[in-house]
Amino acid sequence: MQTTGAGTTAQQQLLRPRSDHRALRVLLISAMALIFSVLGIPAALAHTELTGTSPTNGQVVAQPPAILTLSFNEPVGAAAETIQVLTPIGEAVPLDVQALDTTVTLTPATPLSSGTHTVAWQVTSADGHPISGAFTFSVDAPSASTVSAPKDVAGPQAMIAAQTATYLGVFAAAGLVLFELVFLTTGPGTAPGTRRRLHLVAYLAAATAVMGAVSSALTATQGQGATAPGFFTDPAMVTGLTVAGVLTAVLAAPHATKGGDTAQYRAAALGGAGVAGVSLVLTGHTRSTEPGWLVIPTDAVHIAAGIIWIGGLLGLIIVLGRASDTPPGQGATTLARFSTAAAWVVTALTVTGLILSWRILGSLGALVSTGYGQMLLIKLALALLVVLVAAWNRFVLLPRVLTGHDAGALNDLHSAVQGEAAVLGLILMITAVLTSMSP
Repeated sequence: MQTTGAGTTAQQQLLRPRSDHRALRVLLISAMALIFSVLGIPAALAHTELTGTSPTNGQVVAQPPAILTLSFNEPVGAAAETIQVLTPIGEAVPLDVQALDTTVTLTPATPLSSGTHTVAWQVTSADGHPISGAFTFSVDAPSASTVSAPKDVAGPQAMIAAQTATYLGVFAAAGLVLFELVFLTTGPGTAPGTRRRLHLVAYLAAATAVMGAVSSALTATQGQGATAPGFFTDPAMVTGLTVAGVLTAVLAAPHATKGGDTAQYRAAALGGAGVAGVSLVLTGHTRSTEPGWLVIPTDAVHIAAGIIWIGGLLGLIIVLGRASDTPPGQGATTLARFSTAAAWVVTALTVTGLILSWRILGSLGALVSTGYGQMLLIKLALALLVVLVAAWNRFVLLPRVLTGHDAGALNDLHSAVQGEAAVLGLILMITAVLTSMSP
């Protein structure tokens, strides 16, 4: 689309709508959603469940047990730092803690005294999430009073907040790198202001991802203990992949667009974005959902499609924003290029989302009978809303923009893209919550 003179000035004004207040509303809505998601989600974490204890909860035994056991439905990790046996007066009993497959054994260093004892435990599930609980038993006879179990070492809210930050950061940072290298049509040296803003937002997103990943690892490893995770599912390894991926991507991207021989920087940026995306596949329920040959590749495609969509929307907000110095024709071409790819992205998200829901939940009834299923229904409803907005953008607003004759079309499109990005942000937050909830 070529324009000159007054036409160029008019179109440049269209490409710079007044979006400050809209952007502020988007940030406020996203922040409120994050707060409510962290404070209001029930603490049902991971697939793993406690199936039994010895002694059982509330049991009165005649003799002090030499060994206490906790049994789970999946292998767990445990450490002495996150399991306590408290005497009737609240003193902690020195313990030897061993985790073997689905059983955790606690061996008191000294014989237990008479009265009611409290066992407060926290272990790490097979998919990397901490779960916790407590039970009591009595030796000889119950005590007149009992000791309250201490608070969890790492609460579910902390895990959810950390994972939300990781997801938002990775999706935004990796997505913006892909947007700049694949969809942005401005040549080297063109639109430096727009590129600076793209890089700045990518840097902030990468910092968010790093903080979230490190916090997630610290929370997960507190109960890891004796059961060593696999190499690619170890919290420290996953965190290393996330950090290395996002930092490589955002640091290499600016050098990949300067012109000349930049192939190595381009490869590093795209490779880093890919590694960051893969690190998300190694967390959550896909690690313990069968069959792995189907679930893991499906999750990888699902995450890749989400990264492309989130990055594209954030990039378009910057390219079409009021402060953008992107030439009008190139802005419209970038918009059209991403819009074409978005159709395939929506298809990939829909198909992979259905497959993952089927394998993780196991039945249609679980959609309404479990908290996980109800949260998933909310996510699906929001995803449908995003698809409808995207279709409106693609088939109604974009043709109006490309004709160049509708003065308000680009303003309408910019507002729609902002709304689409805000809803996708909510979907990402719900996704982070779902990785911590039990189906």
